[in-house]
Amino acid sequence: MKLNKDDLRNKEIILELKNVYGKELIYPSCHIANAMIKLKNAKTFTKNDLNVFKALGLIIKWKAGQVWKRKKCFILVMV
Repeated sequence: MKLNKDDLRNKEIILELKNVYGKELIYPSCHIANAMIKLKNAKTFTKNDLNVFKALGLIIKWKAGQVWKRKKCFILVMV
């Protein structure tokens, strides 16, 4: 089966941001994210991975209560 870029359009991926020993790590929090992390053979995603998800047309949502620091502002996203 060939994967087409349009097959992933408007799909949501839910991620969770955790602070582990002072480092902000991005963990999968839905079935699509779990499948992606298995392909990567890792436990966490990187910021570069988020850019790939956006390029594929995935909508990135954050698990409720997570605060993401970006360019001197805090964004709280509820799912």
